[in-house]
Amino acid sequence: MKPSEVDEYTETLLARQISTIEGVAQVGVFGSAKYAVRIQADPAALATRQIGIDKLVNAVANANVNLATGALNGDTRSTVIHTGGHTSGHVALSIDSRKVLLAGDLLCTLNPLTGRRGPQLMPRAFNLSSWTILDSLSKLEQLEADVMVFGHGDPWQGGTGDAVRLARATGPT
Repeated sequence: MKPSEVDEYTETLLARQISTIEGVAQVGVFGSAKYAVRIQADPAALATRQIGIDKLVNAVANANVNLATGALNGDTRSTVIHTGGHTSGHVALSIDSRKVLLAGDLLCTLNPLTGRRGPQLMPRAFNLSSWTILDSLSKLEQLEADVMVFGHGDPWQGGTGDAVRLARATGPT
């Protein structure tokens, strides 16, 4: 089994089931094998093209697809962002020109089990991996949305950064 497959199995099955055991407050998975890109640059080829290592680093950083996994174009520009955790294929949709983020069930402003209000993760019972959701939040906090819409609860108008901060502070429930 590849390390990335072990990580996926651990995150989606083991951690989820262990978190349901009475008395277990928190399950963390460490040493995971996340996807990475390794680049070997040929110094002579870079020099021939008058490209410095700083330009290469900036080009790679600017081309990073870790934030957005797709874009929809039309009258309004929209960005599809992979935000796994609730399900492995969960996405959020940023309608960039309108500054609206459709977050789906990654977060909610009304906990369907407890009735608690405010930005928070969906309860663990409804998620594939609450820890993956927490990782996915870093993709949202960089977006500038005036309004966030969720699958459960009222829209949030306090900005994505504040919603993410409040959800992290609450943590998995």
